[in-house]
Amino acid sequence: MGSFTIDESKWPLVEIAIKGEFGLSDTEQLCSRLLVLGQRQERFINLFDMRDCITVSADARRYFSQHAKSNQKLFGLFLISAICIIESRLIRGVLTAMGWLFPFPHPVRPVSTPSAAYELANDFFSKEGIRLNQ
Repeated sequence: MGSFTIDESKWPLVEIAIKGEFGLSDTEQLCSRLLVLGQRQERFINLFDMRDCITVSADARRYFSQHAKSNQKLFGLFLISAICIIESRLIRGVLTAMGWLFPFPHPVRPVSTPSAAYELANDFFSKEGIRLNQ
């Protein structure tokens, strides 16, 4: 069984830590919480920390994809980017390639470290005219 935490204390940077074996029920709960963030109708970035995630089940991946697609308009307006901290070079490459084949409604950027994630978030916020307090 997996778990997640959402830290909004650095809004508009939302830090989401995914842990363990992430299944469908975990993903349904996470997607419900993410939808609330989009309903704020303010620009923001989701920073997913996947370093403690063991697996994400196929049905969870499918659900997340369907959720993103069905809420594409909302997230397209307000989600600046999804930044994913993933240690595996292979998985980062696969995620990048998937974005080439099936473009996301917003930038999805895999990085290997938290410092790279914060640097990228600062770049995105700078382009938006938003200063991030860390």
